[in-house]
Amino acid sequence: MTAKKKILYLINDITMPGGLSRVTLNLIHEFCGLHGDIDVKAVSAAAKFTRIEHSHIDYLDMPALHGLNPMQKIKWYLRLKKNVERYVDQQGYDVVIAVGTAMTLFASFCRFQHAQLWGAEHLAHNHYGILRKAFKRWRYPKLNRLICLTQLDKERYYDTYLHSVSVIPNFTNFADVDVSPNRKKNILFVGRYNQMKGVDYLVYIIKKSHVRCPEWHF
Repeated sequence: MTAKKKILYLINDITMPGGLSRVTLNLIHEFCGLHGDIDVKAVSAAAKFTRIEHSHIDYLDMPALHGLNPMQKIKWYLRLKKNVERYVDQQGYDVVIAVGTAMTLFASFCRFQHAQLWGAEHLAHNHYGILRKAFKRWRYPKLNRLICLTQLDKERYYDTYLHSVSVIPNFTNFADVDVSPNRKKNILFVGRYNQMKGVDYLVYIIKKSHVRCPEWHF
């Protein structure tokens, strides 16, 4: 009987509100329901808020990173490196997937006895400044694979200096939501109102769309 492949999602703090936690939780729930030949878990470095009790989620009991000064953060990451390496090697994982840019950059300094290291981007490449892009260009070649959100980011940026890049858009479980027929021509944007989310693009999209479809309301 072939042993299951063990995959671990490595995340800073799965109790924090936001996309990183939500996507990781959704993935864990979906993988748990597959009953296939893979065993998928998540390990959270810290838990600033109430722990999510789940058989496929572990915690490394690190203090919360948010609110620490720069020197404390350096010590935090050095301690986390030892904890992550020990946890991954003792549990015998085959693949470690670091969630988000910061955790991927951190994990690129880790050394595992057996596990491959993958990184998972959750923001567009051009969101970052010059220094972060340079740091990624230095450290990301250490990865066995990078997962990014769009084909454009893959071809225009990551393919220029990485050999193994995959495109997986952000997870959504909206397909499971029942939508009743609605003949009203209304479109609602729901999200954090800042430039990171591309709300500035939405203004131009609405302007162009309204010329062609004046009966639609945004």
